[in-house]
Amino acid sequence: GTLKSRFLGVFLLLSILPLVLVGVVIDRLGEATLRNQLFERLSTVALLKSQQIETWLKERRKDVKRPASIPTFQRNVAVLVEQAVDPRGKVAYQELRQILDLTRFSGGFTEMFLLEPEEGKVLLSTDPEQEGKFKSDRPYFREGRWGSFVQHIYYSLTLGKAVMGISAPVLDSQGRLTAVLVGRLDLRFLDRLMAERSGLGSTGRTFLVNRFNYFVSESLGRGGDGLQPVFTEGVKQAL
Repeated sequence: GTLKSRFLGVFLLLSILPLVLVGVVIDRLGEATLRNQLFERLSTVALLKSQQIETWLKERRKDVKRPASIPTFQRNVAVLVEQAVDPRGKVAYQELRQILDLTRFSGGFTEMFLLEPEEGKVLLSTDPEQEGKFKSDRPYFREGRWGSFVQHIYYSLTLGKAVMGISAPVLDSQGRLTAVLVGRLDLRFLDRLMAERSGLGSTGRTFLVNRFNYFVSESLGRGGDGLQPVFTEGVKQAL
């Protein structure tokens, strides 16, 4: 009886073991298939959002370049720079301020401002508190003197938040540089874009992280000392 029981136990073990192994293999294959499907879906979502961001930046560059190319705007800038103490300078200031306010509102900027071409002094801003400050060390000033330029996301200690700037040169009728026009982008657009769950299901969520491991966002990543870096395994592999 004992021998028979042993044989029966071995038989059952040999019968069950292949089923278990097959189950494990199928489970592993299923997990790999699911993982690949998730990566493909996320890649598609990432490509779509990337295209939307590129289109957004292209349109915002046009918004900054447009007023800088208008002759009336150019003349008023020249008056503002060269004859600041002249009464005409006050008129030029008001007219330029109206144009920049309109551009800020219609283009989705948080601030528009003009920089003096030599020292980078803020001559006029839609945020009057910024006027008189110097931006000569900013890439958007240095590069914006020569052509349209996008300064990608960085953390501004002055403003206490993540910012992104687009700049363009303002030339006079002789092609001489008279100022640099800068627009700070409203990053809430990126927040809204990342919040879209299309293709991610009910629990999926996307966010942007730059090469310095900081959230590219108006609202994410804020800690007691400002933006906080993120070092998750997924972010490490993606970067």
